[in-house]
Amino acid sequence: MTIAMQKRIKARRLDILYGQSYSNLFLLALLAISMTFVFRNHLSQASIIAWLLVFTSSTGLRLYRSYTFLNSENTSSNPDYWFSWHLAGVIISGLIWGGFILLLAQTADPTYLGLVTICAAGLCAGAATVYSASLISFLLFSIPLLSPIGGFLVLSEYPAICALGYFVFLFLITIIAISYRLNKTMTSSLGLQIEKEDLLAALETEKQQVIDANKNLEQDIQKKIQTEAKLLYEKKSAEDISEKLRALSTQDGLTGINNRRRFDEALYDEWYRAARQSSHLSLIICDIDKFKEYNDTHGHLAGDKCLTRIAHLIDDYARRTADVAARFGGEEFAIILPDTDDEDAKIIAEHMRVAIFDLALPHGVSSVADVVTASFGVHTTIPEKNILPDILIDYADKALYQAKGQGRNRVVTYKR
Repeated sequence: MTIAMQKRIKARRLDILYGQSYSNLFLLALLAISMTFVFRNHLSQASIIAWLLVFTSSTGLRLYRSYTFLNSENTSSNPDYWFSWHLAGVIISGLIWGGFILLLAQTADPTYLGLVTICAAGLCAGAATVYSASLISFLLFSIPLLSPIGGFLVLSEYPAICALGYFVFLFLITIIAISYRLNKTMTSSLGLQIEKEDLLAALETEKQQVIDANKNLEQDIQKKIQTEAKLLYEKKSAEDISEKLRALSTQDGLTGINNRRRFDEALYDEWYRAARQSSHLSLIICDIDKFKEYNDTHGHLAGDKCLTRIAHLIDDYARRTADVAARFGGEEFAIILPDTDDEDAKIIAEHMRVAIFDLALPHGVSSVADVVTASFGVHTTIPEKNILPDILIDYADKALYQAKGQGRNRVVTYKR
């Protein structure tokens, strides 16, 4: 057993000894009153009063010390001091009772002598229980209590009384042995109780640590969730911004349809896809006839509106997912038609030409017609991987040039 454990057990013993003081002293006072009443005829009144005064004084002092201990907050800091006071009170009490028992034995007749001995033995047996937390306390009480009467009885000239004296000493030895066992059991019990309390305290501490750790973990998880949600939001915002930027980067600022950059990307992708699949790829290039004159006559604002309406009309003919209509440059537009042969491409171009004519946008200074018209160049090919897609643009542009040369407002297909 460690020194620290011994100190804690000693402090716990003090708590038990002082905690039982009120009830023990009350029982002793009750026994004192009873015995003085029973043996009042065997002692003089002066002797009884003197003994009661001594008993009351010592009992009052012990009550005061017990009250002080139980109401003090720093008793554990000086346990030796309080234990010394307890032992002093115990030995004084043992001497007072031993003297009283001896006084009764000297004055009582043989009939009462047995009763006095029984009272002394009973008082000693009670002390064995009361002072089970401290063997030395029991010894300091029981030896002064029983030794005087035991010695007195042993020295008696009557064999029966002498035998009773030996019985008293035998009883004292026996009760000391019993008290020793009780004290040992009490010490072990107190040690186990303290270990249990320490274990419970450690478990409570670990429990609180686990609770705190769980709270911190929950807070960390919550923060992580919030951080992830924020990151997801920022990622989504960034993707939206990126998508908008990408759309802006591939969208014509005036007409809102695809720009030349998007046209080049789509032509490149569709060229090599068609090359892998050996499928037709058609390109239509459209140019608004006499658009400079239209701008000069009606103004640039009207010219912008004209471009926008025609751009949307052409974009409506890019009906399939892979079809791409774009502003090719200035008043020129282009539409990429994957998996479309030359006949179908020419038909689509003709439909667009007629649709533009049907818009009936006034163009009084045009030498072609009194409304806005457009010329179309069409070329269809089956791409090859070792040829650049620019050749498709060149041939469609040549077809457009031929359409203009033939009087404009028409569709021309270029064939090699």
